Amino acid sequence: MTAKRDLKRRVRERQARTGESYVTARRHVVGEANAPEPVAASPMDVVELVNLSDDAARLGLRCRVVMSPRLAERAAPVTVLAGLRDVLVGTAGDPSTAWLRDLALSGRRPPRPGRSRSFETTRRFFQRARAGLGGASEDGSMLALPVAGRDGIVLVLCTTWPNDPSLVLTTFDGEEFGPEGASLRAAPREPALFLIFDGRRHAMTKDEFVIGRNKASDLAIRDGKISRKHAGVIRRNEQFYIKDLGSVHGIHYKGMRIDNKRIDEGDVFHLDEYELRFTYLTSD
Repeated sequence: MTAKRDLKRRVRERQARTGESYVTARRHVVGEANAPEPVAASPMDVVELVNLSDDAARLGLRCRVVMSPRLAERAAPVTVLAGLRDVLVGTAGDPSTAWLRDLALSGRRPPRPGRSRSFETTRRFFQRARAGLGGASEDGSMLALPVAGRDGIVLVLCTTWPNDPSLVLTTFDGEEFGPEGASLRAAPREPALFLIFDGRRHAMTKDEFVIGRNKASDLAIRDGKISRKHAGVIRRNEQFYIKDLGSVHGIHYKGMRIDNKRIDEGDVFHLDEYELRFTYLTSD
């Protein structure tokens, strides 16, 4: 596939996901391709966030800003950005939002807040947020704010990438964070995700679980339509993604060929006629 055709494919896929015009979708796809990665380098590159840095700059936010596709579906990105700016500017002088405000308005990552983030402080923050209460976390590194969505009020989570001067905007709903409480767990000691294939359950215990025709794959499918290294299930920051590893026939999700996607509860993907079903539940 030529670079031009590949660009068109990715733009069309983005349109299907966000409902944007072709011109807007193309601008974001090109911007994401040229943007620095928001996570540490890896042999398997996963990008599923919408880069809103240009729109953010027009509203006075000077740092890089990315948004989850699910939030972009529920609320207009410009509305979310404007709401975030208004909260940060409107709370000038409030120490609870000082760290995020400095990052957003200066574009530079300030020194960490005095109180470090812990499992317990994060749990309390999420409890308050899911009860409908906005505001900053105790350590000042996360912010919950309500914005007007397409179907009512949406509670937005604003946080950051580790060691990167970027703001990440996502939602608080259960689907965004996976199974209830998944975002609040300490690093799990037991496998958090299972792949169900041909009636068997495979625990995702590795950071990179490879599916392919090669008999050395973690899940080998001996079929000529399956590439030697066809797909990978990647664990990053305790979230799981499926990634096309350069296969010929690709990965299909809801009838659309995809390059990568975060894996949500019950997701079903197809490699040719083979079905891959994922669950976070420990039993059917």
